[in-house]
Amino acid sequence: MIASAIYDLLNVADVTNLAPVYYGTVPQQKSAPYIVFRESALPEHNKVNTKTIIHEIEIVIVSEKGKNGTAGFTVVEPIGDMIHTKLNKFSGLSGGKSVAMIRKNSEDVYYDQTSQFAVMEMVYEVRENVNETLAVVNFPQTLNVYVNGVLNQSVTVNAYNNNTINIT
Repeated sequence: MIASAIYDLLNVADVTNLAPVYYGTVPQQKSAPYIVFRESALPEHNKVNTKTIIHEIEIVIVSEKGKNGTAGFTVVEPIGDMIHTKLNKFSGLSGGKSVAMIRKNSEDVYYDQTSQFAVMEMVYEVRENVNETLAVVNFPQTLNVYVNGVLNQSVTVNAYNNNTINIT
């Protein structure tokens, strides 16, 4: 999940002074404008570079119908511009994640007749650098092996100072 990196990049005064940022869903009875984002696809490993995971992030900005006949577009557009400034071509550390690059794939702005809200949808591709170091564990470890959801056997794993592992 790359959500922590995106949240840290968007949860800054330049953005939150325009609209609050939410991940996943917006709390009930929240008034617009607001920003909600989610990972809209499962991350996939880049076939060329196995140390990179590609995520797709969907960001939705919602604003109430404007009193000046603009249908809220004058509210969502500057918010979208600020989000683009914060995300597009970002690389570095954010939210404990190593981001190789963020780039915008698409943007769509429309008026929702049912809710009478202006909506801007933006899709970004986020490339995450993956650190392939192993987790630190204490040995011996007992591992349970399940086959079709049923415990098949337990194995004990021992590691030694000479970098060898023994499984019994």
